[in-house]
Amino acid sequence: MKVYIFIFLIFSIPIIGFSSETEISCIINEEFENNMPAKKELFTGKEIKFYLDKEEGWLYEKKKIEWELLNQEKRNLISKSLIENTGNFLFIKKIYNTEKKKHLQSIDKIILFKQKLEMIFIKEYYNNHIKFFSSEIRGICK
Repeated sequence: MKVYIFIFLIFSIPIIGFSSETEISCIINEEFENNMPAKKELFTGKEIKFYLDKEEGWLYEKKKIEWELLNQEKRNLISKSLIENTGNFLFIKKIYNTEKKKHLQSIDKIILFKQKLEMIFIKEYYNNHIKFFSSEIRGICK
């Protein structure tokens, strides 16, 4: 009987439990477009989840494995990095127009402040090296 319980427990533990990925929920309290308060607040008061995986160098609104499955064809056009210091995490994802990575299409920046558990998520869009639009949301996380 004990063997069956042991086997049941082994198979009932979800594999995700062994993941180093942490889910972070944030409530958005500010929105900006082109560094000005947004006219239409689409996210204020809503919850957004982020997934942090220090081992994989990942902090984004989708789990890394899900994001990679959705973006397989763009893999050679993207660079990403996670930088951690004593006060925060900074994740930067850049999408380029060509594989030579000379012409930017967009940049996503996520800053997660460790002590305050606040976040800033900035998206910038480019055309011929010129930023033509940016959006930013800020929130409190738990």
